[in-house]
Amino acid sequence: MKILNINSLLNPASGGGTAERTIQMSRFLCFENEIDVSILTLDLDITSKVCNSLEGVKIITIPCLNRRFLVPSIFNNDIAKSIKDADIIHLMGHWNLINLLSFFWIKKYKKPYAVCPAGALPIFGRSKLFKRIFNFFGGRYYIKVANANIAITKDEINHFKSYGVDEKKITLLPNGVDPTLFKYTNNNIRQKLMIGENPFILFVGRLNLIKGPDLLLEAFSRVEGDFENYSLIFAGKDDGLQENLQAIVKKYELEKKVRFIGFVENQLKSELYHAADLLVIPSRFEAMSIVVLESAISGTPVMMTDTCGLEEFAGINGGYLVRPEIFSIERGLRVLLSNRGNLFERGEQMKSYVESFFSWSLIIRKYVKLYDEINVSSRK
Repeated sequence: MKILNINSLLNPASGGGTAERTIQMSRFLCFENEIDVSILTLDLDITSKVCNSLEGVKIITIPCLNRRFLVPSIFNNDIAKSIKDADIIHLMGHWNLINLLSFFWIKKYKKPYAVCPAGALPIFGRSKLFKRIFNFFGGRYYIKVANANIAITKDEINHFKSYGVDEKKITLLPNGVDPTLFKYTNNNIRQKLMIGENPFILFVGRLNLIKGPDLLLEAFSRVEGDFENYSLIFAGKDDGLQENLQAIVKKYELEKKVRFIGFVENQLKSELYHAADLLVIPSRFEAMSIVVLESAISGTPVMMTDTCGLEEFAGINGGYLVRPEIFSIERGLRVLLSNRGNLFERGEQMKSYVESFFSWSLIIRKYVKLYDEINVSSRK
């Protein structure tokens, strides 16, 4: 069976969790018998590290005509040829013109396809007018008529329903994690980053409003006086908010306690997870965060907002849930940091839960089963 995954960006630094998901699921699909995997993407930011991690996966790149709106070359023959050669097409994300263009060829060649917006269906954040136009000119339609709609959290099922999707066509397949990428190694991460031996709170993600780093920083400013040995590290690419964050740091005189270290990946990211006392996901809104899985599989506990579809990680599974509000995040920090010994126990609970249910080796079998069902039903 030939699977074609389509995602506009294939670099986690610029494409975020959707790019990471595409990379990991493509890798694990390659391990399955009689599965041939290809990725169709724009020719932006593809690094040798990404290519090396995708050994055995064919990467097909399409010229990008406009980086701001990720406009693909409309008349590129590789799009049509790739779709014609595939048995199943899998569209990632939603607000991508490459998805609309691919949908034209999918319908022309009558190919079965699945969609996984990964939480992107609600009109939220920037470019709301563009998103409404996108949905009007086919975005809503290609979601509604897909052979399969993949939700990564239970909350996302309602997103599909709002697009007119029959619940029978919705399959819940969460994000996964590869435990082998997050094994503990003592490589002196503290010395590398010159962060000293004191405990620290970690944020991993793009620095933009939706991810909520400003909420975390404001909450930290309210508790740092009571937990003087703690620092806060932001690991992520600036996506328009870093200047504002640095202004907040200066306002509260936190220059010695807050660090911005930019985008991290691979071994460095793994080392950060293992070294941190606590990971915080303060997002105002997002689908299931891959970061929570990475932190959990490293044994590091997570505090997260209740707008991320992560409720199942709370309580007996070790996570701690808060509202995407400064006061709620402040209260959560006080509860967790006041009992540092309990943090280790929470981390171990989360690790056990993720190992049991969110390993890519387990999730990919469900994908193969779904693809088989789509393939069979499309031939009837």
